[in-house]
Amino acid sequence: MTQEINNDKDQIFQNINFQNEQIQNENIKETQIKRHRRSKNEIEGRNFKCECGKSYLSQPALNNHIKNKHPEKNKNGEQRGRGRPKKKTPNIDFETEKYDIFFLNNYRKKKEKIKINILNIVNNVFDSIFVSYGDKCFSHPKSFNDNFILNSLINNLDISNKDKKNADDEFYEYLIFVKDNCNSYYFSLILKFVLLFRECLNLKYSKIGNNNNDKLLVNNQNGENDNKNNDNNENNNINHNTYMSNNIYESGENSINDKIEYSSINNGEKIPQLCNEFYSDFLEENNFFGIIDEKDRLEIIEIIQHFCTWLYKQKYTKSKLSLTSS
Repeated sequence: MTQEINNDKDQIFQNINFQNEQIQNENIKETQIKRHRRSKNEIEGRNFKCECGKSYLSQPALNNHIKNKHPEKNKNGEQRGRGRPKKKTPNIDFETEKYDIFFLNNYRKKKEKIKINILNIVNNVFDSIFVSYGDKCFSHPKSFNDNFILNSLINNLDISNKDKKNADDEFYEYLIFVKDNCNSYYFSLILKFVLLFRECLNLKYSKIGNNNNDKLLVNNQNGENDNKNNDNNENNNINHNTYMSNNIYESGENSINDKIEYSSINNGEKIPQLCNEFYSDFLEENNFFGIIDEKDRLEIIEIIQHFCTWLYKQKYTKSKLSLTSS
């Protein structure tokens, strides 16, 4: 009886050992299967296909392909790395945004079927600035014909083919640009701004010497005196748009009347640098040259921003006007 019990126990232990061996073999096979990495050249089982024609053995492999090769298919068209995405700061050029919609404002926009009468506007603006406040200006034109900007507007001067443009040309080109986009009243305001900014620019950079020889100093574009000699000292007739020499001109009977204006011989690179001084020192100190309406005074700031952005877009200056809020 005892022998039979022992034999049964041995048989049980043998069966347990056999089962354990089977389990171990199965685990080894599973481990081997898991450790086997399928080759990228395997065709069988590539059930995850991309629209570009490539197929993959798993969804993660397909997702990785899309992320790297087709980022435009991701949300917002951007690749996303691991971890929490960074907060994004809006990249908006507020100056450009305002520039694009500048003339959509009701106060500025052009009114249909109403043409701008250039002659009337020129006459009114000339009187309001040079007749009423001529003593505060650099130039003293006797009529609008003596002012390059006003004379060019009346005669519809074409400077489109001019290779090298000075600040006067850029002022005038800006006026031509805005003329077809705004109403008559607002164009008058812009014209006042252009003429006054030009006077401020010339007051800032055009120098008159008070030495014994009554010499006239002219700054070059770098703000320094250029001491080149004039080959034609006998004829000192200086055209408004022609710069004959960068040196010091000796005066004659009409030397003060023949002042060389900075805007006629230099480009507008320095204009954005002068904006604050123009508004706070030149306009405010002179009671805005008869611009009484508070809204128009504030509009001058808007025009300054628009004009400087236009200069930058036209590549007439490398300085981009930066606005800071106080």
